[in-house]
Amino acid sequence: MPENLTSEQRALKQTVDDFVANTLRDLEPRLDDDPDAVRRDVIRASRQAGLFGMTQPAAFGGSEAGIVELTLLRETLAASNLRTAEWVLGPAPGVLAGATGEMKARYLDPLFAGEKRGALGFTEPDNAQRPTWAERDRESLVIHGRKSYVTGGDTADFIAVLVNVQAAGDQPKGTALVVVDRDTPGVLVEETFESLDGSTHVSMRFD
Repeated sequence: MPENLTSEQRALKQTVDDFVANTLRDLEPRLDDDPDAVRRDVIRASRQAGLFGMTQPAAFGGSEAGIVELTLLRETLAASNLRTAEWVLGPAPGVLAGATGEMKARYLDPLFAGEKRGALGFTEPDNAQRPTWAERDRESLVIHGRKSYVTGGDTADFIAVLVNVQAAGDQPKGTALVVVDRDTPGVLVEETFESLDGSTHVSMRFD
């Protein structure tokens, strides 16, 4: 924990301590019965406490806390040793930072509100026959291939998939990140595994 905290930082530490004691510890016993409901309750309470948006840029409506405040937050939550602590802080925009229009409304806004979760499909498995590719079908892209070590892919609502768009007439081609809803037909989770820190990862197939 940083030394010589300001009065505002000490107040924040007290807020987080109270949140752990009065919210997270109460919700933790329900986690195995209904994890989705508990996650929603944690996010709702975190937003009300002013904690959820502290990791998010001010340009996106967050409060964009400084490095000391974020260190204080993360150390306090980690010290609680509670599984519910993982949902207290909101996500950064990531690859969706430049999203506008329908893409912003369908993915970025719900992501910041804690209503949707995203993952990044970047790494190819060692035995992949070729890097993941996409073929054009009129106004659509048909994606083929596999990704491994997709962190959080088992619970994500959408995956940003790195693909090579194949040439088709005068249409643009090359490397692209394509946002794919996880419940799209042909998106298959082949294997789920857990790392030492408790985070989950999946191997996925796109067809």
